[in-house]
Amino acid sequence: MIVVGGDLYLRPRANVSGRAVAIGGAVYESTMSTVGGGVLPFRDFTYDFTEIPGGYALTIARSSTSPPRR
Repeated sequence: MIVVGGDLYLRPRANVSGRAVAIGGAVYESTMSTVGGGVLPFRDFTYDFTEIPGGYALTIARSSTSPPRR
């Protein structure tokens, strides 16, 4: 599951078989939910959509205003 430009809130009993990813936001898990592929929040990243033949491309970059997390 991928959320772009927002936060991902997992409700109790949510079952994500793959990864839970938030670009430009955070992932908030419930203790009663499961995520099979792990949680990947990219809070300090910005993004841009570009139209390409047959669809769109998502370009992701680290925000220059935020220091890198350790």
